[in-house]
Amino acid sequence: MHRFTRNAAAALAAVVAFSVSAPAATAAPKTDHVKGSTAHGKSAKAAKSDKGSRQLTAAQRKVTKEAARKDAYLARLLVSKGLAGLDDAVETALRANIDADRTALASVVTAAATATGDDLQALARQLRGVRPEGYNTVVNQARQVARLQAATVANAAELAAVPDADATLVETNAAAVILLDALVAELVTFDASTTRAELRAAQRDLSAAWKMVGAVEDALEVEETEPATEPETEPETEEPVEEGPVTEEPVEEAPVEEGPVTEEPADPAV
Repeated sequence: MHRFTRNAAAALAAVVAFSVSAPAATAAPKTDHVKGSTAHGKSAKAAKSDKGSRQLTAAQRKVTKEAARKDAYLARLLVSKGLAGLDDAVETALRANIDADRTALASVVTAAATATGDDLQALARQLRGVRPEGYNTVVNQARQVARLQAATVANAAELAAVPDADATLVETNAAAVILLDALVAELVTFDASTTRAELRAAQRDLSAAWKMVGAVEDALEVEETEPATEPETEPETEEPVEEGPVTEEPVEEAPVEEGPVTEEPADPAV
């Protein structure tokens, strides 16, 4: 049972016990001896007093009005898209917590109608500790946890496909899975009476999970972008060519045909 539910039930029980143990009212005088008596044996003044006792005091109205406002906030949460978009198990658990909070608020309204003094102040203090808006933080955290859990599954598959995966990355991913599972188990217990300190502690765990998952994803991306190295091959060696003695082949010259030699006449002397 939630803290607020227990406190509301205890306050209602205290009010009921006080009503039962209260001393009985003094007997009313006989009808025929009371001036201005009514047909039902009560004076007009007494009837007016009974009517006023059925109306709430200013302090009682303040408590019941505040309880009604917070109950309306919880009712809107039940039909919100954020809650409906969560994992089924988480959504079911949070819906049960909201229903329990609304039941506790209804008990406060019932108790406030007859509570006075210290009992009424105790109910007012309990209401101040009810923060239905805290569910918005819980829903947001649960949505982020679901995203991180999906990322850890994808990272685990990629690491399994690498023959010589880095052991540090495998351990980091496994640690993130454990942290996220613990965080889910904690979030499903949160309700309207969850303190800000508890929400901040859950946020710190969530931030740590983001860092772990991000580190694994970054490392996997670096491995994918590194160029593949070709296997080393031995340099090709040319076989030596055996050189023999160089022989020069004779060059055949074409025969020159000789004709009659003619002498050109000399120029006559002038």
